[in-house]
Amino acid sequence: MNTKPKIMLAMPADVEIYRLVERNLAHYGFEVIYLNFAQQRGKFRYPSLWARLKAKFHKIILRDKNRFKEQLKQQVFKANFLNHIRNIGKVDYALFIRADLHDQDTIAAVKNNVQKSMVAYQWDGMARFPAIWQRTEFFDRFFVFDTADWQNNPRFLPTTNFYFDCLAFPLNPPQYDCYFVGAHSAERVAMITNFVDFAEQHGLKLDFSIAPTSHQEKEQFREHYPSPSIKLLAIGKTFLENLTALQDSRMVLDFLNPIHNGLSFRPFEAMIYRKKLITTNPKIKLYDFYRPENIFVWDGMNFDGMLEWMQQPYQPLPDDIVQKYSFGNWIRYMLDIEPHQKITLPKP
Repeated sequence: MNTKPKIMLAMPADVEIYRLVERNLAHYGFEVIYLNFAQQRGKFRYPSLWARLKAKFHKIILRDKNRFKEQLKQQVFKANFLNHIRNIGKVDYALFIRADLHDQDTIAAVKNNVQKSMVAYQWDGMARFPAIWQRTEFFDRFFVFDTADWQNNPRFLPTTNFYFDCLAFPLNPPQYDCYFVGAHSAERVAMITNFVDFAEQHGLKLDFSIAPTSHQEKEQFREHYPSPSIKLLAIGKTFLENLTALQDSRMVLDFLNPIHNGLSFRPFEAMIYRKKLITTNPKIKLYDFYRPENIFVWDGMNFDGMLEWMQQPYQPLPDDIVQKYSFGNWIRYMLDIEPHQKITLPKP
């Protein structure tokens, strides 16, 4: 009897994107074991009476408040987490996304369980989280999405983000012209407000939501974004909620994060849902799915030709290109399971 291949998945819980990765892996026949240190912590118990007395001594006599107890908590939780990993037993694969979030002991414990391939994908760029450099040696295949990272290290393999191909949404007429959701970033304020001013002047309907990342940013939100067309996102959308909302617009906005040149998820979402894309990432012109009819590369200031471009219909892409960026092809490529199309990055 055929058994499902087992895969350990370790990735951030932010916006619940891990739930969609789990779902898509299961869609392709994997048994998924999601590793989340926070979810495994549970209620803290002192490992011994001596440990409890020592914590009291540090708190009352040495007056270090709860520092010793917090350090002890971390040690206990980590030991429990490592035991949890060992008790999982053997698996076929492990996929780490943002492996810098895990210490080397945890990664080594996972590696001891893996029988086929230990894979990592650093989707935020190597420079943004430099702790990742101490973890690359644990992986059989290490993927990056920024051309500069790929070109500068012969061990790294190229990949991009992807779209989830296990989801289906109803095809309803869009209610909005342009969609954007994202966290506040000082570097993007001018571009966002420039676009919103332009859109409002030309009667475009916007679904724009921005999430402050601190209390101060929340207090200053209307100083940065005076237009009522931009909504303050007090509670972040899940990734699935974002994809659902995106269906209701004709076009998607993508503002480049200046810390890297890798492509966000927006181009691939626009591809599968046949939405036109406005992006400030000029590198997108080097990818095989770029079509000027579908993707408008904007410099953040000049709107020449944008209105005319908006009136042009979306041009469908060849099926093989669309399939190339599906989650199904992506995971087979990452794990080196045939058949798959290799995903490449443009050379600088």
